[in-house]
Amino acid sequence: MKVGDLVTLSQYGQNLGSIPYRFKTYSGRKERLIGLVTEVRNVGEMARYLSENECVQYRVRWVAEGPPGRDYFASYFYRNDLKFIR
Repeated sequence: MKVGDLVTLSQYGQNLGSIPYRFKTYSGRKERLIGLVTEVRNVGEMARYLSENECVQYRVRWVAEGPPGRDYFASYFYRNDLKFIR
């Protein structure tokens, strides 16, 4: 995944407890949640303590209102939280 890719929340990302219910597809949401990857950040030095998935953080700018991040205090997502839009 790189900067400029169109993404949405994966099923794993929707099942995170910190994602508000209104952003989940099974909440009756009519429109699809679409976002643009704006930044890809490698954690670097901490990589030996993290899984391969957690080494890279993705910042997403949503077209409409969307969740700020995967946690209440974080403004980034991991790779398994997102999926490409087809």
